Amino acid sequence: MATSFNVNINIGSGIGYNIVGGSSGLIGNIPQLQTVKTLDGVYYTTSTTYTATYGPILDVNVNELADFVSPIGILSSKQTVRMTNNGNAELIITDIVYTYNNNIGPRFFFSNGATILGKATIKLLPGQSETFQLAYLGAAQNQYNNYFVIISNNTGGYYKVNTHQVIKDTKDLIVYPLAFNTTTTHVGQTSLVTYKFAPVFNDTSSTVIVPYTHSIEGHRAWTIYNTGTNYVSMKFNSWKANNANGTYISTLTIVANSVTKSIVNTATIAINTLLNKNLKTWISPLSKHNSVVGISYDLEDGNRVLTIGVGMGGDNSYIVENGFDYNRISYLGLGAGTLLDPYPYWADVCKITFTGNEQTYYSGDYKVKTTAAHDYMKYFGDYGKLGSMFIVKDDGYGSITIELNHLRALSGNADFDVTLQNLTRAFHYYSTTDVLGRIGIQKIEYGSSIDGYNTYLFTGFNYNTRDKLAFVNTSIVALPV
Repeated sequence: MATSFNVNINIGSGIGYNIVGGSSGLIGNIPQLQTVKTLDGVYYTTSTTYTATYGPILDVNVNELADFVSPIGILSSKQTVRMTNNGNAELIITDIVYTYNNNIGPRFFFSNGATILGKATIKLLPGQSETFQLAYLGAAQNQYNNYFVIISNNTGGYYKVNTHQVIKDTKDLIVYPLAFNTTTTHVGQTSLVTYKFAPVFNDTSSTVIVPYTHSIEGHRAWTIYNTGTNYVSMKFNSWKANNANGTYISTLTIVANSVTKSIVNTATIAINTLLNKNLKTWISPLSKHNSVVGISYDLEDGNRVLTIGVGMGGDNSYIVENGFDYNRISYLGLGAGTLLDPYPYWADVCKITFTGNEQTYYSGDYKVKTTAAHDYMKYFGDYGKLGSMFIVKDDGYGSITIELNHLRALSGNADFDVTLQNLTRAFHYYSTTDVLGRIGIQKIEYGSSIDGYNTYLFTGFNYNTRDKLAFVNTSIVALPV
């Protein structure tokens, strides 16, 4: 435990000098006044009972300072040194000098803008305090005694503070948990685990911060999610395993103070594919300024779910001429809502979970994503159905029809209005009336070729309850004018 004292010379004492180092390279060694012994050979410790009738009196919270404990090469925890003027005149602190050797050195951390180590002074009026933080860095296992001296106009002279350092060797590294196992039962499900570790010194664990390195090997569905003081977090993302049933293993290796620990992570994907699967997807031909609609019809935990995405421009994706880098139907389908950034790049998304009864649904009531600058849906529909771009009808048995509601108004922005106008014909596989024309058209299986003045129109999905399959439903109608 650290101790300190104000210099107080007893009657009959001898006076000696101890050379200590200055806190700056500009300061040479200076003598420190110390009591050695009385004339009768009895040693005395210096006293803290010095009383002055007038002047600045320095007091330091030495009783609050504990041993500085740390492993080899690791900075110990910082302890706060508080300097208080308990006198009745201004205290002026001008420097700190300290002892050290080749195996251990002090580290001072000053919060005051005019730090002592910067060769400025700290002035304290009676009753005022100032603090700094102190730590030690050791290079060899042992116990050490050092001290520092605060130089000021203290009435009792220089103020010496003894410190004790304990430098320990690392014998082991505790890591918790010892391993991690997780089971994924839903498409897109993620799992997180945080490994915490602590060094062991002489069979005693410690909370000392240790520098470390980490590495991971194994399946790519396992990744490092976060790192921090004495911990590493890992994530398992079933998307990176294509949500395919199976076992996926990785090994996390942590190295700290020459101790290596390896932890095995096991993830099992066990998704009931009868209750979780894609029934059918559909995506419209692509027009200028990413005028595109994508639809995914899925079973999620046995419930029929329809997800519709409109336009690109979400998540800071830029509006491009064709947008093929962004219009991925997989970003709408089964489990896409579980991503850290759900439904990436789609501007607006609605998601309807069917009740199993014959019912009509309006998309504006089921929006799950809106991009303010590209909210295309809000310009469709009228009266009580404002913002409902789609009218979805379920026959109660799984077959659904999807109608495009009418465009209520334009925005006044030329490029934005091109997108809105082209979206009114998104369900047509072919159209010569799209502003600036279409960039891409659907596959030939959907009837992408023009037949006179008729074309195939997407109208929804047919669902076969017996084999649980869905098919794109179309009809031949006249092209819009």
